[in-house]
Amino acid sequence: MAEKILVFSGKGGVGKSTVTAAISKSLSSAGKRVLCIDADAGFKSLDLMLGVGNAVYNWLDVINKRCDCAGATAFSEGLPDFLSAPSGLDDGFNSENLKELFEQLDGSYDYIFIDSPAGWGELHEIFSDVCDRALLVTTADNICVRSAETAASKLRKRNPLIDIKLIINRFDKSQAIRGGQLKLDDVVDGVREGLTGVVPEDRTMGKMPEGDMLSFKAQAAFDRISKRITGQDVVFNPKAL
Repeated sequence: MAEKILVFSGKGGVGKSTVTAAISKSLSSAGKRVLCIDADAGFKSLDLMLGVGNAVYNWLDVINKRCDCAGATAFSEGLPDFLSAPSGLDDGFNSENLKELFEQLDGSYDYIFIDSPAGWGELHEIFSDVCDRALLVTTADNICVRSAETAASKLRKRNPLIDIKLIINRFDKSQAIRGGQLKLDDVVDGVREGLTGVVPEDRTMGKMPEGDMLSFKAQAAFDRISKRITGQDVVFNPKAL
């Protein structure tokens, strides 16, 4: 059975889709069967981050029986499989038909990542009903930390049993020392969720939609996060940032 992981954030612009794509690619490279679902209806970008072809159909087409899962899924050798977001949602979309979709997908994957829109709304509530875990992405500034804590509180209210882990993205150690960013402990204390990874500020991450490779430092950060997702005990090393 696939593990369903909701990737979410409080504020937009924290690099949530980049994080989703990089972790998914890392797990795929490690031999895991991975599916990425773009749930950001109207603002599709995950296919560019992944470097996969965008299928004609999307996951809402599968739910509404306009095609099957195979017809809606984009397959690319060596990359995660991909289900595109619809341009909008209809009134028939709910937790029950989403559960039916995941039942069709369960046997084919080890991990299913759902890249959700920023903030919190009805779409997040529906997806959180079927997810086992969640990755909360934030950057180390007061506004993003506060909004991340709010989003996490809403998720816990909706699904008290879900396992939430924090990823701090675009962290610049020198900026934190100078006071230009929050320190790691301050971010964790502000969000009040367990930390599973820190991704350093790195210019190569902005080049992912163009197909560029990540730097060794950035890739190593995502590989460490991926190993923790699979249950491996990877010690946090601040010197690696």
